[in-house]
Order: sequence, then C-alpha cells, then structure tokens
Amino acid sequence: MTVNTNQNQYLTNMAAGKTAAGGTANAGQQAWAKAQLAKSSVPSSTTAANTTNATLQTNTLEKKKADPILPDLRAKSGSSASQNPGTGIFTPVVPKVTPVPAPTTTQPTPSFSTPQYNDWQAKSAEQYAALESLTGTPFSYDPETDAGYQAQRQLAQIRAGDASKSAMETANEKGILNSSLTSSQLGQIQQRAEQEAAAYIPEYRQQAYAQYQDRLANAANLLNTARALRGDQFNESVTEAGLTGNYMPAGSQQLIQQLIGLKQQAETKGITATDRAQLSGQADVIRSQLQAMGVNTSTLGANVSAANVTANPYAGTRTLAGQEMDLANKQSNWNAYMDMVGQTGNLGSGPTQTWGSLAKNANAGQQTLAGKQYDRGVFESDRAYNYTAGRDAVSDKQWLDQFNEQVRQFGMQNALQWAAQNLNEQQYKDNSARQWAGLDWEMSQTNRSAYNGMNLDQAYGAISRLYGTPVLDSSGQPTGKNTMPTNATDREKMYTSAIDLGLPETQTDQLLLSLGFSKDELSTLNKKHGVTEGK
Repeated sequence: MTVNTNQNQYLTNMAAGKTAAGGTANAGQQAWAKAQLAKSSVPSSTTAANTTNATLQTNTLEKKKADPILPDLRAKSGSSASQNPGTGIFTPVVPKVTPVPAPTTTQPTPSFSTPQYNDWQAKSAEQYAALESLTGTPFSYDPETDAGYQAQRQLAQIRAGDASKSAMETANEKGILNSSLTSSQLGQIQQRAEQEAAAYIPEYRQQAYAQYQDRLANAANLLNTARALRGDQFNESVTEAGLTGNYMPAGSQQLIQQLIGLKQQAETKGITATDRAQLSGQADVIRSQLQAMGVNTSTLGANVSAANVTANPYAGTRTLAGQEMDLANKQSNWNAYMDMVGQTGNLGSGPTQTWGSLAKNANAGQQTLAGKQYDRGVFESDRAYNYTAGRDAVSDKQWLDQFNEQVRQFGMQNALQWAAQNLNEQQYKDNSARQWAGLDWEMSQTNRSAYNGMNLDQAYGAISRLYGTPVLDSSGQPTGKNTMPTNATDREKMYTSAIDLGLPETQTDQLLLSLGFSKDELSTLNKKHGVTEGK
C-alpha cells in the first residue's frame, strides 16, 4: 500500500500512541497503525518532489539577492534568470517540472483476509478502533502537501515563465528592460499565475474531503462486515443443525479439533507418562468448556481414540428435529418388533436397529399369551383329529362287520341295499344337524355385532405401555418388558382402561389376569364398577 509523507507521519504518530488531535491512541489504534505501517511504503517520487521544491526555493532566495529588479517574479516562480553579456537581456530559466504522481484514492483503511468465524470479535474491535480513529480526527486540508494542487501550481508557474520571457524580450527590443514599467508588468504576470493556482484550491479541497468521507464509509463498511461474521457463523450452525440434527455452538468445533490434536499427541508412540498426563489435563479443560456450551462429551472422553472422535464430528446439542427423528426411529423399531411378536407369538430379544436380527432371534424370548393360545389350539385340534380318526376307524370297522353279516345272512344284493339305505339315513342326520347348528348360530348373532378390534397381545402391549414402567438393560435400552404399578389408584385406572377396550369377555378376563390382577382383586373391582361376573 502506497502512502504519502503526511499519511506516513499520521500512522507513525498513532503507532507511537499519539492521535492527530493531540490525544492518546488506545491499544487497538496503535495495533492498527503498526499493521498499516508494516504493509505501506512512501514513493520515491514524493521525496524527489520535495527535494526539487526545496532546491527551487533556495535558488529563488539566491536570485532575489542577486537581482533586485525582479524580486517578485523569481521569488514566486521559483526560477532563476541568466543575463546575456552582449545584449544585457535576462533569459528566465524555466524550472524543470518533476512528474507528480496522480492523487491516489487508496486510503490506509484496515483490511483482513478470508474471514475466520472465531475471530469475529477481534475483527469487530479492530475495525471499530479504526473507525473511531478516523471520526476522532477532524478534516483538515493543506494545499502545500497536496500533490495534485502542487502539480497544478507548477503548470501555472511554467505559463508565467513563458509570459515573462516574452514580456522581457519585447521590453529589451524597446530598450526599457530595466524600467519600472517592465518590473510592474512582470509582477502582474506572476500575480496572475498565483491567482490562477489559488483558484484551484477549493476544487482540490473538495476532492480531499470526498476522500475523507470515503475513508469513513469504508471503515464503517468493514466494521459491518466484521460484525456480519457472527451472523454468518450462526446461520452456518443452524443450517448444519437442520441437516444433522445436532447444534454446534460457536467455537465448539474449534475446541473439538484442539481435543483431537491432543489425543493424537497422547497416542504417539514413546510418549512419557508425564507428557500424557499434561495432555490429559488440557483435554479435561477443553471437555469442561464444551460441556458448558451444551455439547455432549460422552463421545469425546479419554477412553475414545482420536480416530473415533474424528469419525463422529457431530456431538453438539440434539435439536428438536433431531429428537423427533430419534423418537420416530425408536417407534419404527418398536412397531417392527411388535409385528414380529404378533407373527411368531414370541417376545424375541427386543427391539433393535437391525431389523434383520428380529427374524433370527424371533424364538429367543418368552412365549406370548397369543402364542400360548395358538399352541393350545393346535393341541386341541390335533387331539380332536386323533379322536375323530380313531372313532371313525371303529365306526368303519363296525359298519364293515354289519355289512359282512348282511352278506352272510341275506346275500350280496340285500347287503348292498342295506348299505345304501344306511348311507341315506346318515346323510339325512348330518344335514339335519347342520341346519339346526346354522339356525342356532343365526339366532345367537341376531342382537350381536362381530368384534373387530385389537387382539389380546395388542391390548396387553397398549395397557403395559400406558401404565407400566419400561425395564432397561445395562446400556439404557428397553428390554421389551414392563413392571406394572402397585398402588391402588393406578391399578384401578389400569382396570378401567382394560374394560374400556371392549374386548370379548373371555379375552378381557385373560387380559386382566395377564396384567397381574388377582381373582380377589378383580372381584372387588367388579363389584365397585358394577361389572357382573360370568357374563
């Protein structure tokens, strides 16, 4: 960054603890000024221009003493004149114009590179100090230090030198070179040059004031940018929380990276116990800071390797959306588990994230009431089948003996007629029995609607989840079992909820017994609530 001499002096004074108004610069202003000095330079052209001006002023003083006839012209123009010995004509020496750099719009405003979110406070303090320094320094304008104005002034002096040369040549031709008239004319030329240069001062002052306003605006914009880093950081954390379900407070990610670095050092081969203890102490401090931020440090403990911490970077506070997702995941696992229980009649090994293991462990748990009822039904069905098969075998044997006896006594033709008549009678009896059974069933269903609700297992699960307390394993996961309440109030509520399910009477009795109600307890509650037993 290029600065002029005045700007360089301003920065030097502020770095030394002095403001332009004569006050004392604070630590932030001093740090800013030192940083600007480190990356700024004063162009050599400025120094050369100052040297040329000093030389011109020295020549002016010398010529003023040597030639009293043209004191104003040579003093103001900064030029010298040589006299031709033969003609006596003074030839003004036009000063060589030193190229003056164009006014720069680059101001010594503070800047910073890629934003670091954890430095937003430091950046804000730095930019605020710079803005405070600028606003605390009143605007002032000195045309003698304005390179643009000085260039305009030199051009005016060059034109005045040309006009003076022409006037002196004309006066020399007329023989009045050393007259007071010529001196007066030359003085007027120089005066007009000074007036021409002075007329540009308001324009250059306005340009300098606009640059001063630009510096204030730039400093304010940088301050707003530094403050916006905090908003960017928060928005980034919120966006990440929406994607991962974990909110990482400001600065927590940097602390986790520091913790990973300490773990990597502690895992280095050959590290001494003393060094490891020191690293462990530093890690404990970081974990305490993370806990104060609300970060779950269970996955950041001393027993967790750096690789595992790196593999699980989202250890922040669980968001409401994340908690809802966890609950939905648990509910899905529970529903899948209950479906498997309903299909197999066994409790299995409980809910799991891996649904494939539900089928593998389907027969691992206790048998449910529905499973027991199913097994009982299979047993009764098999027993009835075996009984019927045995009875039919005896009946068939008796019928065959009777048929053979008919053949022996009356012959084959009469025996076949007897068999046909016997078959018709049996079919008639079967058809009559079927019709009577159908009539009985229709009459029994006239004032009753078919039950179409939950089964016994579903009812048991609903009541146990509503009133029971889940039994957890050592890792805090539900085992699929519940402990029923023991106080009378909750048990009575559980009783009324079971009755309100509207199960068939036999299933209601089975449900209440499964929930742990004794017969005496049920008798008391039935009387209290007006439930007639046996119906």
